[in-house]
Amino acid sequence: MIRQLGHDRLLSLHVHDNNNLEDSHVLPFLGKLDWPGVTQALADIQYAGDLTLEADGFLLGFPDALLPHASRFMHDVGRYLIRQIEHFNRAHSPSKP
Repeated sequence: MIRQLGHDRLLSLHVHDNNNLEDSHVLPFLGKLDWPGVTQALADIQYAGDLTLEADGFLLGFPDALLPHASRFMHDVGRYLIRQIEHFNRAHSPSKP
């Protein structure tokens, strides 16, 4: 689907994972989506838009004292996805002499 939409039509993403049965909005890698495949497809279309994590349900079970750490983990997961897209982009870029 990502490749079909392409660079010109895919401008921003609301990102979350799920169990393939419900729209459960869990953090990437906690469900069943193929995140290496997703990030590869985004790199293939040279995606340069925003990634907005829609996984705030992840925070619901944590006590207040742990919320800063849980929020940081959410941030780190998002940054990891971005690094993966950048990695795949570099792998496809022609090397400069």
